[in-house]
This record gives sequence, C-alpha cells and structure tokens, in this order.
Amino acid sequence: MWDTKNMMRAADLRHDRYLTASAMFRGKMSTKEVDEQMLNVQNKNSSYFVEWIPNNIKSIEEGFLAWYTGEGMDEMEFTEAESNMNDLVSEYQ
Repeated sequence: MWDTKNMMRAADLRHDRYLTASAMFRGKMSTKEVDEQMLNVQNKNSSYFVEWIPNNIKSIEEGFLAWYTGEGMDEMEFTEAESNMNDLVSEYQ
C-alpha cells in the first residue's frame, strides 16, 4: 500500500502527505485483527499523514454493491458521487 510503485498511490511522499487511506480486506479475518493491523500501519507511517485528521486509516472488510442497493441506494448515486469526486480533484489540480 505504501510502495512508491503502487498503481493506486497518487501521492509523492517526498513532497506530499496523505489525508486518509482505506484498505479493503476479503476473506476470513476477524474485525479485531484487521483493526490492530490498521493501527500498526497508521503508527508506522504516521509521518506520511496530516496530523489534524485523527484515525485517518480505515479498513473495509467486505463491500458489495448489493448491500447498498438493498438498503435503497440507486446505482446512479455511485456514478454521481464518482463524478463529483473527479470534479473536486480537477479543481484542486
């Protein structure tokens, strides 16, 4: 996740710092184990994160679109959210 060659990583840590990070886990893992590992990662890499956002690494054990659509969300809401995020990124660039 922190390797400079990681395709999902857009920050150059020689000049930038992360605001937040998210890690996704799939398979049989306890929530306690995942939380402990994320805390270890956060402590080990704390210099790469802004200090004014506490608990800025989150973990997601599993995520499926059906869980959200089953609760009443429409798939178009995801497309709209992605578009909004892309617009926001463009503004900051």
